[in-house]
Amino acid sequence: MYNAEGEFINPYCRLSYAPRPDPLAPEITDFKSLFHDFRNLVHKAHRLTRLIADYLARAVLQRGPAANSAVEMCISAELRTHLMAYA
Repeated sequence: MYNAEGEFINPYCRLSYAPRPDPLAPEITDFKSLFHDFRNLVHKAHRLTRLIADYLARAVLQRGPAANSAVEMCISAELRTHLMAYA
């Protein structure tokens, strides 16, 4: 491809000589380790969420009715099904 002055123009060649972009976070060099740490953090957050859900399910299904029998009448069948999945 040639321009109006007769110079050969190849956009792909020009891009190959372009300066490299600055890294977004130059202080991060070990991305594999960073990903591993992030995955462990997500796993721990998931476990903590399950523990909290288990605690709340047990509180509603076991300790609530034990303390006050009227609590059991307030729990709908759908909610009971969801809570039983955690308890």
